[in-house]
Amino acid sequence: MRIWYQHSMGKYRGYEVYDGILKSYIDGITSGDVKVDHYWLPESMGGELSYACVRKLNEPYIVSSAIKAEKEGYDGFVLGCYLDPALHAVREAANIPAVSLGLASMVMVSLLNVKFAIITSPRRAAARIHQQIKMYGFEGLNPIVKGLDFDVATVVEALERPEILLEGFESASEEAVREGARVIIPGCGILEAVCIKERLWEISGVPILSSIASSIKLVEALIKLKTAGLKLDRKLYCPPPKKILEDVRRAYESYGVEV
Repeated sequence: MRIWYQHSMGKYRGYEVYDGILKSYIDGITSGDVKVDHYWLPESMGGELSYACVRKLNEPYIVSSAIKAEKEGYDGFVLGCYLDPALHAVREAANIPAVSLGLASMVMVSLLNVKFAIITSPRRAAARIHQQIKMYGFEGLNPIVKGLDFDVATVVEALERPEILLEGFESASEEAVREGARVIIPGCGILEAVCIKERLWEISGVPILSSIASSIKLVEALIKLKTAGLKLDRKLYCPPPKKILEDVRRAYESYGVEV
């Protein structure tokens, strides 16, 4: 089983630490017959995906990567961003199971049927996560969403200096526990990597759910279920004719952008 793990931004200075933590962690939760390959967007692509305009600028590259993953024989595709940019478009464009960190973690926690909290950073990302909760139909679990006042550069720095981030994360999590949360989810892949590095698995006796592990295990399950006959609804995820995709590619190329 081959899985394409797609990062949603370029690999900037300092991201080598994140890359190493992620690879080691995923290797530890997968069996020998599962191979996960990691891919990044071009270095010029922004990492501040809490801005909708940055997500939209990065999305064509993500969709292009999904198409490439299918052509190269990958069995599944994981979008490694909690804000789930381009997920619907990826499912339209590629006929392989595709999941993302945000959706996968909410699906997994819904199986427990408990109130949960998502702690994200920066604070403005909370608005996008509220949209995701509504879109995926998890409002009934009355989830809590809290944002931290750290930009992406600070979160990346925390991979080597965790103390600059963990105090705020733990404080927000403890507040969520007092408000009734029974599961805590780090609402950012890099934020979760800090928790992984520090082996922080629970807050005040409440478990931390890994969106990274959730996404890998969910896509593994979908790959196996596909062989049992489960397929995407192609009326909902309607793939465009190849000519339309090629026309879009040529349009981008006319501006000097390769997707």
